Order: sequence, then C-alpha cells, then structure tokens
Amino acid sequence: MFTARAGGKVNTTHEVLTERRGSIFSMSSAEYCLHCNGLFPPDFSPSIMSRYTATLLDATVQRLNEARRISQEFERKLRDQEAYFFRVQILAFIKDSRYTLTPRALSNDVAGLPHMTARRSAERCAKLKSKIGTLRNYKTLKFIASALNRSDERGNLRLVEWFEQEIKKMPKFRVTAKRRVPNDFRAYFCENWYHLREAIKESSRIRCDPRAMPHVIATNFLKRVSGSENPVEASMAEAERITD
Repeated sequence: MFTARAGGKVNTTHEVLTERRGSIFSMSSAEYCLHCNGLFPPDFSPSIMSRYTATLLDATVQRLNEARRISQEFERKLRDQEAYFFRVQILAFIKDSRYTLTPRALSNDVAGLPHMTARRSAERCAKLKSKIGTLRNYKTLKFIASALNRSDERGNLRLVEWFEQEIKKMPKFRVTAKRRVPNDFRAYFCENWYHLREAIKESSRIRCDPRAMPHVIATNFLKRVSGSENPVEASMAEAERITD
C-alpha cells in the first residue's frame, strides 16, 4: 500500500509505520502513556508533542497547587476547631466540681483530646497507674492544701500554730521495702519550718481567691527555701527548726 505526502513524494505504508514507531520509541514513559490513552493526536510531530506535553504538565501543576491550597486550608480549619474543642473541654473540666484540679487529673483530662471528650479521657486514664514518683514540691503543695482545707478544725489555734501541729503529727518513720526508715518529708518541713511560717504570714496578707491560697503559700515557701543562702536566714532557720 502507498500513501502520499506533501511535496508529491510517495511512501509505502511500511515506511510511515517505521517513522511513527521511531517517534514513539524516542518518547519518555510518561509521554508514551499519554499517547496510548489517546491524549496525543494521531498525527503528531516531535515539536507538537513537546508543546502538548508542556501544556499538560502546566495544567497538572496548576491542579496540584490548587489541591495543596485546599488541603492546607482544611488543615488550618481542623487545627482551629481542635483548639476550640480543647479550650471548651478544659474549661468544662475546671468548672466541674466532681473533679479535683491537680496536675495528674488535668493530664488525664487532656490525654484523649481531641479524639474523645475530657470526661471520657479522665475516666479511662484514672484506671492507669503512673510509674513516675510524686515530686517533693507537689507533695508540699498537697500537704499545704490539705491543712488549709481542714483549718476549720483548728479551733482557737492560729493558722501558723495549726500548720506546726500538722507537721508534728506526721509519722517520724515510714516503711519501705520492709525497712523502717526516717520520714524524709517530715524532716524536710521540720528543718524548714521557719521558711514555711514566714511564707504563711506573707501569703495571708495577699488578697486572692481562697482556692488559690495553697498555691500562693507553696510558691512563697519554695522560693524562700531555694533562696536561703543568706547567712542570717540560714541561722534563723536552724534556730527555729522543729525538734519534736
């Protein structure tokens, strides 16, 4: 079979097929896929193919950029909604009188957010036992809060006298690993009684929410203990320590 070409030259069908196959073999794999899917016109030349490929690539890049923009917009909206959900759930937890506001309770509260409500997260995490020991600063805060919450039992005792009595009531020894050892926590308060007494006096002059008072006293006490390098303060602390 013969086919005519511009200029009057006549080629055989075999020559035409050979020419087209050569063009196909010179394509990249991506261009060949486009050709097989009918995205290149039947009669194409290398120059037309290059322009067509560039046009397709430009359109693909534009669609990709638009998809990225939409994805980033959805991610921003999702972060905003999660932040709002966090704030609502934490505020509800703080206002809920059924839960005690402690670092561990708050950790249990936020652990499951935003995949579940704060209440559900607190209920599930409360069953887990932490392997991390309680720090002395936190135990100090708990002791001060406990003493303040029971201060209506002090009768005629002043607040400072009430705290001194509570320290003396602590056991002098504790049992650990079947061994009887001195109670370091009691000794800590006995040695730093002067600083605790002054922190109580200083904090009582501050006007604040009664619920915040344990934190105020504990903060002032820990500041005084950590900054007790003053020789005068150290001498007074030594002289005022509880010896019972």
